[in-house]
Amino acid sequence: MKRKIIIILLAAVVLISVCVGLVICGGKKGKAFQLDENQIIAYNGLSADFSSTELTGNDVKGSVLSCDDATVPREFENDLYRITTSAECTSVITVTLDVPSELMNLPESRTLLLGVGSPTLFGDGTVRTTMQYKEVTAEDGKVTATVDPSAFTSLSVLAAALNGGGEAKTDDGYVFDIGLTDGEVYFKEGHFKVYFPGRLENYGVGFMSENVGFQIVSDLEKAYEQFTEGNGFTPKYKIPDREWPMSVYISDLGDNAAEFVISKKDMVAKMDFTENAKYGYIAVNRKHIETGYDNRIVAPFLVHEFFHFVQLKYTSKDFPVTWFNEATSSYYEYMDKKLTPDSLPANEKLLFDGVYPKSNTAEDGYARSSLLYYLTGRYGSDYILENYKLLGNGKYEEAFAATSNKESPSVWVADFYQKHLGGELFKPIDGSFTPYNIYNDLKVGKTLGTRADLTFSTKVPSGETYPVYGKGTFSIPGYGARFLRLDVTADELAKLKVGDSFRISCDNQNITLSVFVIERNSETKKVTNTLVKGASPTVFDAKSALEAKKMLLVCAVNTSKEQANAEIKVQPAGRPDYSGMYTGVVTDIEKGQELAARISVRHDITIGNESDYNVTLYYTRDKNEYSIPGRFTVKWPVGTINAYGDDEYVFSVDDSGISLTVLVKGYSGNDEFRFDVRKNH
Repeated sequence: MKRKIIIILLAAVVLISVCVGLVICGGKKGKAFQLDENQIIAYNGLSADFSSTELTGNDVKGSVLSCDDATVPREFENDLYRITTSAECTSVITVTLDVPSELMNLPESRTLLLGVGSPTLFGDGTVRTTMQYKEVTAEDGKVTATVDPSAFTSLSVLAAALNGGGEAKTDDGYVFDIGLTDGEVYFKEGHFKVYFPGRLENYGVGFMSENVGFQIVSDLEKAYEQFTEGNGFTPKYKIPDREWPMSVYISDLGDNAAEFVISKKDMVAKMDFTENAKYGYIAVNRKHIETGYDNRIVAPFLVHEFFHFVQLKYTSKDFPVTWFNEATSSYYEYMDKKLTPDSLPANEKLLFDGVYPKSNTAEDGYARSSLLYYLTGRYGSDYILENYKLLGNGKYEEAFAATSNKESPSVWVADFYQKHLGGELFKPIDGSFTPYNIYNDLKVGKTLGTRADLTFSTKVPSGETYPVYGKGTFSIPGYGARFLRLDVTADELAKLKVGDSFRISCDNQNITLSVFVIERNSETKKVTNTLVKGASPTVFDAKSALEAKKMLLVCAVNTSKEQANAEIKVQPAGRPDYSGMYTGVVTDIEKGQELAARISVRHDITIGNESDYNVTLYYTRDKNEYSIPGRFTVKWPVGTINAYGDDEYVFSVDDSGISLTVLVKGYSGNDEFRFDVRKNH
């Protein structure tokens, strides 16, 4: 099940005061009514006073929605009132409702709830009212509440995030629904009060027997302890006693709706960002608990949402860092149960446009939760906290520079993308941008790169020194990544000889290249990746690799801040030559003594697929110089090294040269020596 997390930074519903009432289900469905000469709507137990506004007459209309209407949330067994304004309404209105008798004198475990919401078009094409709630108390059978219709403009954020396009705001005015239900309450005299609007028997199989309400309360209290006592964000995260508990509502958000919606103010009339930390409102999609409570799924989201309130101790409305807030919340969500947030793959494409986003949006933050995992591993667990301490001015790049030992992203950006794609940070889930998925996408020309069809011609194009088997060009965003898929037909593959290799190069020195060699097991469907790195990464024995139906994906990372154009070429590469003088140290393994050493490696002859080398190992001990001769053979195309006698040779190649480790025995046959030497390019 796909999940999305939506953060609404502006209160979608604004209510003050107490209590509300409704028409019971089966009222005069479809009945329309409008403002009278006193700027009041009065109909069947509803009174809405618009006298503080400039709206009159036909500017405001009302109607009744039957509770059996498919657009009405399942929490309601009573009708709703829908109020529509034809012009913008920037002043609050006062609403008074009669409370139906069946919602009076509720048992202690249940409470009266006011719901205010707006019709929203969801991604599946359905229209449903998205509700927020407020616990209310009836007095003399009536309730009064204030509502700010202009606050409903924020619901368009929710609508867009749901791939719908519907908005609470009409072309010229607003639409909102208001109604009453009751619900179960769970509270342990702690920091959270959990409400289940509607009837519990309607929440799904397995719910009633599992004390879901108290499990949610328990997991929220753990989140509270984590960020108030466990990791130093503040000595003690405090909300004034009068503001506790934080409200948590299990809501009908629709099948394709957000799993969690957060409003930083608990239904108050006007938004005051500096006071937001004193209020809380979390809505949880009831779909999560229809079959019972799964702590692995729900608890991480509760951590995510509560951390948004922690952030408000450090940021302000004048300098919002929305993307960083979402990235950090998603990071802590992951850390709770080590489950990759679904919000990452849903937005991951944005990550390849640069490690730091160009847009300060929630979606950009969801895409960068694994970046926070990488950076906390690189710079320490306090990395997030230290950034928040510096983010009051909103200049996050300056803050990041101060908390990363002054390291530019150019130092680590290539390493980050390679680890991210290799699944070393977050475990990939369905829809993730793995090398295999990117390779498949590039077949049809997706925007993260291009493809090159390799042709193994021996002709040297004009202006080139070597043949060019294939090339691709694209523009790479600053500190971003793009990809080149390498394809070859069976006819072209037949032109390659066993042992033939090719190297990949770029004409822009700011671009770092690596190659993912992708292998998909046809039986288990499991995909494994091998990473080839280097200044000009070389795929050795390309014929054998491609005949084994391996796929080649080039990852090009821009290590500069500015956008860069790049041309990547695939050209023939010879076998590596290990000849040369290597310098380093020799260790007498028995004595643990370390001495300076040299090794001379000289290519002798190549016959067929075997290359012979002569070796002389030099070191000085007790002012005496010793030399040990040796030989080894390299068998191509796989590069297997066979040495004579008991000697062991291990070569490794990186950007700066060739490292050699040799394990040999002395002339006596007893002493063992290990030579660790290298030859720099």
